Amino acid sequence: MPSITVSFNVACASSFWTHDAVNTTANGFIDNQEIQIDLINAREANMRLDRNGFELRHRPVSLGADTSTTSDIIGDAYYKDCEDLVKEATGAAAVLAFHKNSRAGKPRYIDGSKVEEKVEGVSRPVTVRHTDFTCDSSKHQVKILGRPRQDNDYFRMGSVMLSDNMKQMLEAPGARYALINVWRSTQADLIEAYPLSSVDAQTIEPHDLATQVFKKGGESVHETYLARHNPNHKNYFYPRQTRDEALLFKCWDSAGTLARTRGKMADREGLDGSPCTMPFHGAVDISGPLRSHGRTSIEVRCLAVFEPGQPTASSRLESTFERIFNNK
Repeated sequence: MPSITVSFNVACASSFWTHDAVNTTANGFIDNQEIQIDLINAREANMRLDRNGFELRHRPVSLGADTSTTSDIIGDAYYKDCEDLVKEATGAAAVLAFHKNSRAGKPRYIDGSKVEEKVEGVSRPVTVRHTDFTCDSSKHQVKILGRPRQDNDYFRMGSVMLSDNMKQMLEAPGARYALINVWRSTQADLIEAYPLSSVDAQTIEPHDLATQVFKKGGESVHETYLARHNPNHKNYFYPRQTRDEALLFKCWDSAGTLARTRGKMADREGLDGSPCTMPFHGAVDISGPLRSHGRTSIEVRCLAVFEPGQPTASSRLESTFERIFNNK
């Protein structure tokens, strides 16, 4: 299948975007001018989670009843499978599923014109390229999982917490953690509208990152990065993804070169054979009258913690636990 060309929204030159979840007001700008990008068929490329930031795995699971509009019926057995999958894919010593979200994009076509159908209680696909975490918010995410739940915890499912074993591993010098998203279709049909696309982490530069801050009641509760346009970005997607396939992509990896240098170096420059930090990702609208059944999906975010001394975690790094829990 040849690459296809689609439109995408990107961040503008402004480096800061603030969104208030209570007042639904924002300060900053997103460039609404759509750019044209080529989507490369990832099924014809050897994309790897450690190097490129994402990969697809054949992983049939039983999701139970109709999951087309809600993730409420997906329970502990599915989260355990996500944890096992991340452990298998990364070699992590321990994995914790800490957040879930379901999304639905339902385009209908009336006389050739698209009309979006809103699904109550379900998030819409995000069609701006972004990351789920930043250098600072990734550390904060680990920190909040080490204490009891609070009202302003942004990504948290119930009262999940780090185990004592995970805390002990994070205390060790050179400890490594990674935040991994397990993304899957929940519909019987193949995904043809709003598939998820990812930017190869090896093509991301530090200046591509534009910080987005989420606020609640005036208090900052989370940060992500928006992607500035870079013509060198390589954009991939897996066409016609099935319910039996799980897309894994990194939200953050503390052992990545970009992460370890706090944005002074790109992952492609590589330190000691380090893995990548993260790709950008976002849904792409390739729907049309012949692809009008839409898309429903579930995403489960997991924290993976690695044994100290793994090849990709330099022994020269200070304790991850100290940097996070002592705010160093």
